[in-house]
Amino acid sequence: MNLDDKENFIKLLTAMAEVFEKEMSDIKIEYYFAALQEFDFVDVKRAANILGKTWKAWIFPRPADFREFILPNLDDASLLALEKFEKAALDPYKSVIFDDPVIHAVVDAFGGWVTACNMMDLEDWKFKRQEFVKLYKVLAKNMKGRHVPLKLVGIHETNNAGKYPLHENPLMIIGDRNKAMAWSGKAQKQLMN
Repeated sequence: MNLDDKENFIKLLTAMAEVFEKEMSDIKIEYYFAALQEFDFVDVKRAANILGKTWKAWIFPRPADFREFILPNLDDASLLALEKFEKAALDPYKSVIFDDPVIHAVVDAFGGWVTACNMMDLEDWKFKRQEFVKLYKVLAKNMKGRHVPLKLVGIHETNNAGKYPLHENPLMIIGDRNKAMAWSGKAQKQLMN
């Protein structure tokens, strides 16, 4: 969140406090904002909605409770990421954008899209699969400020760069198209600033 989100965050926290029949001082609101500032407001709001529907404790949810609903279960997320990668890696000729930037970071650490795809042909892929999952978990916890490629460039785009029109270099979107375009577009804007 940034300072532009602060007013909406204060409204959200104040509404939650009313529902939970708790008092929220300015100091407490500042603390919650600072503790959750690394997340997008959309994710904080979603976590607040889930907490409002499911929270049964008598105490007001702490920032750590919000974080549990914002951060993915890394075991599940890493296996889902591996599944997405393995399906897409069957076609290293196409460039790809995944709906999860952490997959891009893992593939980049593996040496890029084509190199990572070629690893699947190796006999020791079962060990590389474990490495993929472990690396995903590590990177998912440490993505803030990390540069990730906006797209993973395939063989066609590498070989045809500048020679053929864009439609000759197919692009795959893997996973939720809106989510993929949202994170890559946001990252693109940050690079331009």
